[in-house]
Amino acid sequence: MNVYRCIICGDSFIGSVRPSNCPFCGAHEQYMVKIEKWQDLNEGLELTDVTRTNVEKALEIELSNAAFYESAAEKVAIEGEDEARSIFRALFKVESEHASVFKKFLKNAVPEVDIKEVAFDNIKDNFKESLRREEIATKFYQAAHDQATETRAKQVFKALVEVESDHIALDKEHLGIEENQPVS
Repeated sequence: MNVYRCIICGDSFIGSVRPSNCPFCGAHEQYMVKIEKWQDLNEGLELTDVTRTNVEKALEIELSNAAFYESAAEKVAIEGEDEARSIFRALFKVESEHASVFKKFLKNAVPEVDIKEVAFDNIKDNFKESLRREEIATKFYQAAHDQATETRAKQVFKALVEVESDHIALDKEHLGIEENQPVS
C-alpha cells in the first residue's frame, strides 16, 4: 500500500495505485504525489491584491455551489432518484473541499459568508443549473489563472479549471448534450 497526498487540497489517499482523481477535491492524477514528495505549497504564500480578490470570489463561488448541491441532493432524494442524489452529494463534497482550499489561501482573513441556495424541484432543472454554475466557475478560474502572478495560485486555478470542466461533462451527459455541443 502507498500513501498519496493531493498537492491541491492536501488530503491523503491510501491505496495500491495512485488514483486518477483526488477523491476529495477531484484534482487530476498529476496532482497526487507519494507522501514523501509532498510539501505544503501554501506555506509562506503571499498573495497580490488581485489574487486575494479572486480567491475571495472563488470562495464565494464554491460555498454557493456547495449549498446548491446540498439542496439538490435533498430535493432529488424526495423523488427517489438515487443516482442523481449521489452525484449532487458528491459534488457538494468536492465544492466544499474547494472552499477549504481557498480558506487556506486566505489564512485567518476568511470573509464571513452565509449562503443559502435552493435547488429546483426536478432533476433536469438541477442539472441545467449545475451546468450553468460550473461554466461560470470554469470561466472565472481561467481568468483568475491568467491574472495570477503567484505560481501556486496559477497551479490551483488551473487544477480547478480541469475539475470544473469534468463537472461540465458530467452535467452534459445527464442532460443528453454532446460533449462539444454548445448549450443553448
